[in-house]
Amino acid sequence: MRGDGFVLPDTKRLPSVFAALGLMFLAMIGRVAAPFLGEGTAYIGALMGLKTGRMGLNALVSFYYYAFFMLLPMGIYLYLHRGAGEYIRFKPLSGRHALYAVMCGAAGVIFASVISVFWTDFIYALGLRPGESSFAASTTGELALLVVFSAVIPAVCEELLCRGMVLAAYEDRGSVNAVMISAVWFAALHASVEGLPAELLSGLGLGLITVFTGSVFAGIIYHTVHNSVILILNYALSSAASSATANETVQSEGSVYPSLIMLGLVSGLTLYLLFKRLYRSRGETLLEPREKPKRDTLEVVVLVCVIALTAVFYLLDILDMTVLAETVLSE
Repeated sequence: MRGDGFVLPDTKRLPSVFAALGLMFLAMIGRVAAPFLGEGTAYIGALMGLKTGRMGLNALVSFYYYAFFMLLPMGIYLYLHRGAGEYIRFKPLSGRHALYAVMCGAAGVIFASVISVFWTDFIYALGLRPGESSFAASTTGELALLVVFSAVIPAVCEELLCRGMVLAAYEDRGSVNAVMISAVWFAALHASVEGLPAELLSGLGLGLITVFTGSVFAGIIYHTVHNSVILILNYALSSAASSATANETVQSEGSVYPSLIMLGLVSGLTLYLLFKRLYRSRGETLLEPREKPKRDTLEVVVLVCVIALTAVFYLLDILDMTVLAETVLSE
């Protein structure tokens, strides 16, 4: 065996698909419940004379979502299934692999962002209008808070769920298939039409680096770098964007496409070479698909519930974009 990875010896001890999908379902429920909990807490604080503000509300919602709808359920599962940490790749990461994760995260966020630009333009061409998905920090203190609650915490929780539980649960279908399935569920977890291509691509990259290094911490680092770069760039560009006129923005969009294409090619090639190097030096034996597993009734029920909930979220997102487009046209 090469490297410092490990071999999964017995797929029968992997987390069940039922457990992984159940955790996914709870996380999706949290998308609806956490904002109510955050706003309720902010309202109580206001009654006590405490001002929350937009940034504080965002932090509250993130705390409720990730603490109670991701970390707590996963913690209970891991407590009840001692030794499961080994099978979700909860193991130390070497310094060399950590550096690879940082480089892959930096190249990955550039590549995904370029794809997102063209995808967003396509959405506009369909007559839809995406809403504001994020906001930029106005001070370094707000930036630090955003990095913690919108980069580090999401990276830890989402990777433990998607590249830990979900990927491992589908591993008896083969490591490559498990990576692709976990990427699909990762995108479904976000349920954003605008972010769909970037989330699928990022999910594939996160799954590959987790499997190639044999550690979920590689995915956490990759994910943290990805989110942090976006937040830092938004912070750096917010003042310039606010000072530019709408006419200047429209005129500059067409001229930037050749540069975006070149940037996408360079970042994509860099990402490919990094993953190729990781694949050659991997320490983990990739699993081949085994006999098609039998689905029990509970697993099918949870699967149907997760798919239905995902469809509802995507339909609501499309409806929001349609309403926003009609509002803009009527103004």
